[in-house]
Amino acid sequence: VVAPKNEENLKFAYTDFGPAGKVAKRDEVKDLEITQITFDNNVRLNLKKTPFQKNAISVLVNFGGGKLSAPKDKAGLIPFAQSNFQAGGLVKHSVDEIRRLFASKSVGAEFAVGDEAFLVAGKTTPTDLDAQLQLLAAYFTAPGYREEAERQFRKNIEAIYTSIEHTAEGVMTDKVSGFIHSDDPRFGFPDRNDLESITTDDLKKWLAPALGEHFMEVSLVGDIDVEKTIASVAKTFGALPKRSATKPAYTEERAVAFPNEKKKDFHFTTEIPKAIATIYWPTEDMSDIKRTRRLILLGSVLDDRLRIKVREELGETYSPACYHVANDTFKGYGYMTAMIECKPEQAKSLGELVIKIGNELATKPISDDEFERAKKPQLEQLTQMRRDNRYWGQNVLRNSQEHPERIEWSRSLLPDFTGIEKKDLEALAKTYLKADRAITVNVIPDETKKTGE
Repeated sequence: VVAPKNEENLKFAYTDFGPAGKVAKRDEVKDLEITQITFDNNVRLNLKKTPFQKNAISVLVNFGGGKLSAPKDKAGLIPFAQSNFQAGGLVKHSVDEIRRLFASKSVGAEFAVGDEAFLVAGKTTPTDLDAQLQLLAAYFTAPGYREEAERQFRKNIEAIYTSIEHTAEGVMTDKVSGFIHSDDPRFGFPDRNDLESITTDDLKKWLAPALGEHFMEVSLVGDIDVEKTIASVAKTFGALPKRSATKPAYTEERAVAFPNEKKKDFHFTTEIPKAIATIYWPTEDMSDIKRTRRLILLGSVLDDRLRIKVREELGETYSPACYHVANDTFKGYGYMTAMIECKPEQAKSLGELVIKIGNELATKPISDDEFERAKKPQLEQLTQMRRDNRYWGQNVLRNSQEHPERIEWSRSLLPDFTGIEKKDLEALAKTYLKADRAITVNVIPDETKKTGE
């Protein structure tokens, strides 16, 4: 038994990262009130002061290649990293110690493996900004990789695979996600044995280069003082060892495709009579932003038609969900999808109905009324979205030096969306929503097996 530490004297160990970094380059995007910095260690910084939420600041740190850099021979490393990295704490502080150290402050840390970058993030206040930046920067200089994080993860493996085997949502997250990405191991979960074989040493080997030297962009949005924030970042991320000034193209790693199969059923064992009928129509990636915006609006029209048909004409209580997903990482990859939770015996007929409605949209005109019903709320939502820090942080600032097109996309958003015409949507529907392009995926309980049998 070890005596507990005297927590009154416990202090955060990572407040000095060396001499503050110097600003090597500074640009002002005046019309959007965005400041972009490059420090002499090649760390990029993007800033936007907003009036939307008093005393609230979001910090996003994107670095490395995320899923693009995942090793092909380590299936399961992505979910392992998602769970273990942050839970491993820091070299001198466990997660519990970090929680106690910052109990009186608005400071936190989240970690995620994104499609094209890793992410550490936090939400804080102007008063606690320095502490927030110190905590996040510490994960780059002294990640803990503690054994207790791996032990806790292994305890949760049973729950992960129980969900995959016995819930519709688990099947969607695992098997369906894998299927629509042609079983690319970066999506969904691997065989249980493969996940159990992953170790903390594998995680270290994967993350160490990204943490220590790979391309990095730091973005802050909210109630900030721009000059003070630059100084604070200079003392933390600007003081880190020199990093890569560019990022690999990852050309081969960006290749993901839809499967050739047009129909696929996935079964799971449960006592709950619930199924999910899902239709996918492959489209395109986000590189043509005008096309993407029009596909999003087309998704709203399709959603409206499905809602009217399923709920009003068939008298069912189901709520269809229809939307477009355009990927900004994997080349050529995007899809329109319609998803309906339903009774197992209705999955097939509802899927056929969805395909029929999509085909009608591809072959017949859109009415003026349904076009306006879709466009007006979307325009109102976009206008409101631009008054939200999440939009500016996630959609505009994030990696905006790696992807300068994000700035132009923000400029053109409202003017372009306002100018969308009905004929634009009809042309896209004709291209993408015909019946022969639809892929049907049903997640259905296995009637031959029941939970516990």
